[in-house]
Amino acid sequence: MSYKTLRPFILSALVLLVMSTIGILLFKEFQTPVRPPITGIESSPPVHSAPISPEAKAGYRVAPTAPKYLRISSLNIDAMVISVGTTDKNTIDAPKTAWEVGWYTGSVSPGTKGTVLIDGHVNDAFGTPGIFYNLQNLHEGEELSITRGDGAEFFYTVSRIVQKPLEQVDMKELLQPVFGDEGLNLITCGGTYDRETGAYSDRVLVFAKRSR
Repeated sequence: MSYKTLRPFILSALVLLVMSTIGILLFKEFQTPVRPPITGIESSPPVHSAPISPEAKAGYRVAPTAPKYLRISSLNIDAMVISVGTTDKNTIDAPKTAWEVGWYTGSVSPGTKGTVLIDGHVNDAFGTPGIFYNLQNLHEGEELSITRGDGAEFFYTVSRIVQKPLEQVDMKELLQPVFGDEGLNLITCGGTYDRETGAYSDRVLVFAKRSR
């Protein structure tokens, strides 16, 4: 058969190939990924590090809707908030220093319905107290605030504080507002430290609700 005879068939095949390729790409683009359930929080203490300097804190920049600073005046906490994802063990990652707190990017941004989940260390690998060393000393009714990258500030009131054994921590509970439509939940280590496993026995959990 001549090229002129085959040309319509070749063009049709090319069109079908292009359309199939586009269809596959669109399917992959819009297919909802299945995220396995989070199994916990990374608990290994970070290496020793110095507190964040005022200059570094003042020059810190994040995306407009991302948390930038966490403030808890009753505990003298004024911390930079860094973004954290998950580890290869499907646990929520933690900051690499004891002086920052971590915002889990799988939770919502401040000002959005849902829960902002923030974790932080109780100490570093050398036992130096970390940013959440006194978190268990919070009281119900006390106020926390988060400042976003765009300067907007959101206030939350502590509704409940609990300490639980690690195996009893419900990650689903931590990732949803327990009180009201907008929540802020905090988590850090507590209990006793096991040098063999490199983990604490308990977790201190703070549940707060948006107040203004």
